[in-house]
Amino acid sequence: GPQSALYGFNAVAGVVNIITRNPNHGDYTQLRVNAGTDEYQGVSIVAGRQFGDRFSVRASYGASEASEFAAFEGNARAIANGIASPMFSRETASLEGRFRLTDSINLTAEVTRADSTTNENGSIYLPAYSHYELASYKGDIEADTAWGLITASAYRNETEITYSFGPLTSTLTTMRLQDLFRIGTDDTIRLSVEYRDALANSFPTTTNGDFGYETIAFAAMWNHKFNSAVDATLALRYDNVSWSRDGDPDPAFYAFSQADYDVTIEEISYNAALVWHPESGGAVRLTAARGIQAPSMFDIGFTLGLGTAALSGNPNIAPSIVTNYELAYDRQLTPSTTLRTAVFYQETQDVKGSFGNFPDIFAPVPTYIYTNRGDTAVSGAEIALAGRPEGAWLWDVNYTYKQVEDDLTTFALTTALDFEASTPAHILNGHLGWSEGRITVDGYANYTSAIDMPMQAVFGSTTQVPIDSTLSLSLRGAYEINDHFDLSVNAQNVNYGDGEVTNSVFQTESRVWVSISAGF
Repeated sequence: GPQSALYGFNAVAGVVNIITRNPNHGDYTQLRVNAGTDEYQGVSIVAGRQFGDRFSVRASYGASEASEFAAFEGNARAIANGIASPMFSRETASLEGRFRLTDSINLTAEVTRADSTTNENGSIYLPAYSHYELASYKGDIEADTAWGLITASAYRNETEITYSFGPLTSTLTTMRLQDLFRIGTDDTIRLSVEYRDALANSFPTTTNGDFGYETIAFAAMWNHKFNSAVDATLALRYDNVSWSRDGDPDPAFYAFSQADYDVTIEEISYNAALVWHPESGGAVRLTAARGIQAPSMFDIGFTLGLGTAALSGNPNIAPSIVTNYELAYDRQLTPSTTLRTAVFYQETQDVKGSFGNFPDIFAPVPTYIYTNRGDTAVSGAEIALAGRPEGAWLWDVNYTYKQVEDDLTTFALTTALDFEASTPAHILNGHLGWSEGRITVDGYANYTSAIDMPMQAVFGSTTQVPIDSTLSLSLRGAYEINDHFDLSVNAQNVNYGDGEVTNSVFQTESRVWVSISAGF
């Protein structure tokens, strides 16, 4: 569910936590080289080193490339993109320094770079090929004081994207101050304030004025332990987002003037959780959340004149509000078997969506705009079992059921969105592993039920493609050569051969590769 109150607006679909190894805990070097079918090759290296008691460094580099999957035969745009940009490539690098200024004050500085070329599916299900150049800079200073653990953070993201339909350059600068402290033994509180400043060039047409937003946000989190069996967490966040544009879009093509972009959005988000550990064992979790999916640069600022028509962002678009409820139960069934079950309900109001086949407004020219396209809701259940019995075997299996109900504007005519048809009702995953001595073998299976997926092979021709249910099988075998070197063979989607239709853009193919890993 959404985590907006904990991590900021747009954290509406959960949060990915990236865990890195701290060089303060010891020097290390890890290297991996991959090579496989379809021209796949890749290399990655991560190293950490400590210099004395107060300074350490972590550095990483990775690069990979492979031929793109074959295009779906019924998608003319995907076929053309595959010819124009036949290879996927990605290159990343990062450097982090950790400084122990005093026994209670620590400083962390980080810089990252990424460069990627890929074919992808756009928000209107129109394929595009894109080149991403990304950079980020971050600094944190952390002080353990009598008033709690105080952290001041600043980071800057710089983005340059060359889409097949035009360029986008944007920057985001964020500063945050937070204090995490305890009152007694049962209450933990976190208070924070955050400022964001974002700017983007006029895109894809470059002459309609740069635009951006400023945000001020205040947030608080409280965790209370009622007793050894029950605790609760509540988080609230207030966001004030002010948009502006520094030039007038060409009035011959666009319905919105510079003044129309002076808009302010105010929203409150929350996260709440109650956890109970009954005497019979296990844990019961009840969660509720309200998340904010704020308008993006595309939603508000996009401008592209097509001569007799135009595509445009919309300064009047409203945020999407995502509300989620979940009841979960976890339990250790036996010393070697665990169970997790959950039922959930999530609704999204004012779904933000791009255009369909028919213009939304007609002055000064027929114009397709980003706007709110209605509401949608999903309910479902999931169950997961995992076991590690004595001996060489381990296994896990999980199943998810979803039922979606849309209340959206007319598909194809006004929007390319159809969650009800494009969401699989059944997803089943299974894993079986065996390990003995230096040898490890794993097998994976994934089943996804049938869907109807939108497709727009040519702009203005949105249709749906039936995608049959799929079963994917993958294998991995590894051999530990010695304490420092490992060799593995990986086979992904082994039953797909030269291509299985899993979406309306690509045919997912079998891939096989060999990896050699080294660790010191």
